[in-house]
Parts: sequence; structure tokens; C-alpha cells
Amino acid sequence: GDLVDFYNTEGPFATDGGRETALAMGAVMEQLSKVIAPHSLYLIGNHELYNWPREALLSGVPWQGGNDGSSSSSGRVHFCPSGQQNFWHSFCPQPGWRCVVLDPYDVSIYRKGRILDRAAPNNYDLDQESVQLLCDKNENIRKYVAKHPGENILLNYWEGIEPHDLRGRWSPVNGGIGKEQLQWLEDELKSSYARGEKVIVFTHVLVHPQTSDGKTLIWNFDEVLGLLQSEIGSTVQLVISGHRHSGGFHTDELGIHYVVMESPLNTQPH
Repeated sequence: GDLVDFYNTEGPFATDGGRETALAMGAVMEQLSKVIAPHSLYLIGNHELYNWPREALLSGVPWQGGNDGSSSSSGRVHFCPSGQQNFWHSFCPQPGWRCVVLDPYDVSIYRKGRILDRAAPNNYDLDQESVQLLCDKNENIRKYVAKHPGENILLNYWEGIEPHDLRGRWSPVNGGIGKEQLQWLEDELKSSYARGEKVIVFTHVLVHPQTSDGKTLIWNFDEVLGLLQSEIGSTVQLVISGHRHSGGFHTDELGIHYVVMESPLNTQPH
């Protein structure tokens, strides 16, 4: 997740129809395409929804390499299998193992993604149920929305909230797992449990509080953990996330490892 930055949608780029976003994507993918691997997995993060409409992400995002898009290298980034209407899916990389991919922005103010031909701060058709949920959970957001109805919600979401306070998860940078996806996850775990498969779970937003400072958790992380730490979840070996740039790691009492990958933004350029 988070292949390109939010700033490709601001200032002079806000009404460019996504051109700056496309150039940034090309620059990133030109490097990632050099990685030799049998399978590449791309997850939906908040920055994907900042930059593209959900429909475009579902169908796959084309890219062209080079700073001006003139490179001969090109391709398409797929965030889910072709023709699918949801980002959550699973696949079997080899016999005995199953990868389960979640969409932590299934419930999110940015669920619909970016409106490419509309200028900030109105370049998102915000999901109003999610906006109301955040207003109910976060006083800073409630006050902002009252003064800026319909606008993108940009402020210090965590003012007055101490580090590691789990209330910090109630911000637009995170999202939740909806009821349909939760049922799908339960069904996937049941099937893998019955087949004796070992499971790796992928989700951009974090699942376990011990890997987070409270600001980077799935809104309903407790419901997700409830499934992962249940009997049918005993097949889960590993949960891999991004989102928290500094990374993190925790092994719970059941032996499930929660790995948060560090962001390349934190590395020194070579």
C-alpha cells in the first residue's frame, strides 16, 4: 500500500486530472518492476484512495516509466484479481499455504476514492456514514466538520489524545472492515482450518495494538483480532501490515506474528 504520495493531489496538481499521480506511479513502478519475484502483491492503502477513484483501482492502474512518462517500461498494477468487485481476496501461493488479503478501507470516509476533475478541498465524495462515525468518536473531527461541511477533513486529528491511546485510531487515515468482509474472513479461516492450511494475512492498516502507537489501527481491530485469535484462526501464522512508517513487531500469546513493514521513506537515499 501507499505507492504514491498524497501531495500529488494538492496545489497545482489538484485539477490536473491525475497527471502528477500518474507520473509518480510510473517512477515508483519502474523501480519495483526490476524486482525478480514469482508473485507481486499490491495492497490498498489510504494513499491509493487519495489519488485514484475506487473504480480505477479495482480495474487496475496502468503505469508508464520515466519522469515524463516516456520510458519503454510500462504495466498495470492490480490490487485484486481481474473482474472482482472488492479488494479483499485470497490465493494459494503453494500447497498448504493461503494468503488472505484484507481491505481496511472497506468502511472509510475515502471509500469512493478521489474525484479527479474536482479541486481541493472538495475533491472527495466523502462517505457520510463514516464521517458521522468519526464525528461521534473524535471531538476534533466533529468540530472541524461543523465548520467545513462537505470538505476534505484535514487537521491535527490527535490533538489532546495521548500516544498509545486507542482512541487515536479514529481518524480518516484509518478505516474499518465491514460486516460482509468480516463474514468473508470468517469463512476463509474456517475453510483453511478444515483443509489444514497455514494462513498469512495482509492488511495495510494494523491489527494488533502492540504494534501501533494507537494512531494506525483498523477502527474495528478488536473484531478482526477476535477472528484471528479464535479456534479457526489457529491456522494464522503471520499478519503483515504497512501504514506505520516506523514499523513494528509483536508476537501474541497464541504465537501469531504481527509484522509492520518499515516505510522506504525512512531510509537514506543511496
